Amino acid sequence: MSGRARGSRPGVGLHEIDRLYVDGNNLLHRRSGTPTGAAPRLLLASMRAALPASLDVVLMLDGQPDPGAPHHEVLRRGLEVRFAGRIDADSVLVELVSARPFAERARTLVV
Repeated sequence: MSGRARGSRPGVGLHEIDRLYVDGNNLLHRRSGTPTGAAPRLLLASMRAALPASLDVVLMLDGQPDPGAPHHEVLRRGLEVRFAGRIDADSVLVELVSARPFAERARTLVV
């Protein structure tokens, strides 16, 4: 992960983004081929190291957390993990973006 978001317009960097929503399952499949095992922990470690604490990041995962684990967990200031539960992560991400005030959506990036 670099200072400029992949696929973003030239010249638009993470410093211009207030909120980053990440579809964790898509990213996990791309990185490791599987969303299970140690892959989520490794992804979170990479995200912690690469993303500034000033950026609000939500990593959205499909399904339910492990038994006894919370559906929503703040790992550090600006980085949280959420599980979509009974609906898919894509639908939850659309709801999260739609819930943001219209003026703030331009500073929101979905990966």
